[in-house]
Amino acid sequence: KDESSTWKFNKNTQSWLIRHMYNDKLVSKSTFGMLLQYLVKAEHKVHERLRTEATRRALRYQKYTTNPTATVGNDDDEYKILNDHDKRKEYKRARKVLDTIPKQQEQHK
Repeated sequence: KDESSTWKFNKNTQSWLIRHMYNDKLVSKSTFGMLLQYLVKAEHKVHERLRTEATRRALRYQKYTTNPTATVGNDDDEYKILNDHDKRKEYKRARKVLDTIPKQQEQHK
């Protein structure tokens, strides 16, 4: 049976996955893909939070690539311990979120 068709969420699991979805060591690539499919159907409030967080992470990576020694905000310490490969992976996941989660105006078509 297709794993994604039987994948159910409870609130705690959903919250944990959203909180850790940018960490490929905690959330596998396949789980991340299923999570995105699930989140497309989420409420507008969830979409807003997801897009805000993904935008923040994408901009943080872009800022890092243009000036690796610059500070990146309140989560500097967390971000500084990531190696370049993990920073790039986080950025790629953020881009996937932005490409997948609809903007408000797209939802009402």
